[in-house]
Amino acid sequence: MVRQRVIVSPDTFIWTNGSLGIAYNSSIRTGYRFENTMSISEYIDIIQRPESLYSAIVPSSVDKEAHTDLQLFLNRLVKEGMAKIVADKEDIPLSLKPILKIQDDVSYYRWLNGQGIDGEVINNLHKIVVNLGSCIGSNLFACQSPFPVHDDVSILNAIRIKQFIKDSAQSSFLSEINIIGNPIGKFDEEFYAEIKSISPIRFSVLADDMGGNYDLIRKLQEFGKLELVIRVSTTLPQKVISLINKFPETDLCFIVEKEEDIDLIHSLGIDGTTIGEIRILPIYNSTNKAFIMDTLAINEDDLLINGPDKRSIFIHESINIFDFGKLYIMPDGKVLSNMCSPAIGTIEENPKDIVYRELDRGKSWLKTRNNFSCTKCVFRSLCPSFSNYEKLLGRPLCTIYNDMN
Repeated sequence: MVRQRVIVSPDTFIWTNGSLGIAYNSSIRTGYRFENTMSISEYIDIIQRPESLYSAIVPSSVDKEAHTDLQLFLNRLVKEGMAKIVADKEDIPLSLKPILKIQDDVSYYRWLNGQGIDGEVINNLHKIVVNLGSCIGSNLFACQSPFPVHDDVSILNAIRIKQFIKDSAQSSFLSEINIIGNPIGKFDEEFYAEIKSISPIRFSVLADDMGGNYDLIRKLQEFGKLELVIRVSTTLPQKVISLINKFPETDLCFIVEKEEDIDLIHSLGIDGTTIGEIRILPIYNSTNKAFIMDTLAINEDDLLINGPDKRSIFIHESINIFDFGKLYIMPDGKVLSNMCSPAIGTIEENPKDIVYRELDRGKSWLKTRNNFSCTKCVFRSLCPSFSNYEKLLGRPLCTIYNDMN
């Protein structure tokens, strides 16, 4: 009798933890959970050994009867298009299981630094966020959205900030300068003109800070893309309508803290009156945990019915997509790699040194699910990157966490 071999697709991921397992097809972005019995666990261990090339001999008929659970497992893999069973021959094309391959990892940059040739580390810098602050800003909101921190006393060092951004231009991948907060009296037109020549500018300004200052809005639009940030619970609907009618091309970012805020946005009927981008961001305000969980929580179906593709899985396993490549300049000149983290440098330093410091010993850009309470969760590679919502809430944004605890 010709032996048969099961060959698992290189687009298929199989993760197990204890008695629970997940089989996931990253090409069609669907998967299912299974009970990881002893016979299944032992077989998966064989399949995933490097020398097995993501395949294994199908158990004999005697073994099949003894391990019905394993046979059902293999049948399901084939049915879902995650594997095929063929006659075992020498010339069968095989492949490795999906493996993350990183060329320029942390050890690579440490080696370059030791050789004194670490100039290319700056290419990991993709975005600079300058937070100007505002007297109506919120440090808590700034951790979650393009919101200014609370500050009405700091005097920004425009010359040094400009030089920091110029030095950052050494990065071939610097794609945006995001200026957040109240710009009144902070920078002159020459500053904006020079920055614009380095990288596109995006202004995120509180609508309540702008008031009826239409001339300033027009001036900012000359130098970059303008986004009006609107805290729905404190901004009068009439002001929003007035600004939209005056500047229909402006992007709008609505900050919502409860269901009623979302209802109010819909009641404004602005979908057809603006040609700018509209986005709605839920914000944790320290008292609305239930609203945040109801709005943002991820469940098992979200991950297994329409989950990430292979590339996204590998990205989530290696970097934090919310933080990677971003540096935040604060009103006092400190530089952060995450708005919830301590300063990692100042604008007096070369940005290259700060980028290397974050890659070498920072805790933001490379923070993955393996560094949080999700370490033992079999779903962790399917989940989005760890977010500041979770840091503030003190728990993952998923219902699976509750099930496992």
